[in-house]
Amino acid sequence: MKTRSNLRRGQLFFDRIIRSVRRVLLVAKMGSGKTAPVLLAIRKLLDGMEVTKVLIVAPRRVAENTWPEEIEGWDFS
Repeated sequence: MKTRSNLRRGQLFFDRIIRSVRRVLLVAKMGSGKTAPVLLAIRKLLDGMEVTKVLIVAPRRVAENTWPEEIEGWDFS
């Protein structure tokens, strides 16, 4: 199972930005490693009761296939 320690330096930066800015639009090219840090940040924000909802805008295929696969493959604790 992959964990937070498996994130690359750039991904840890994504995680910090998402959690430190009230509203954020994260835009990066495909394959740049956005999914895992976004999921990690969302988990932390929800668990810490800092937010109660999140809005994710993604292509349908990514939302239906990529995200569920990533969620199953990571331990976001």
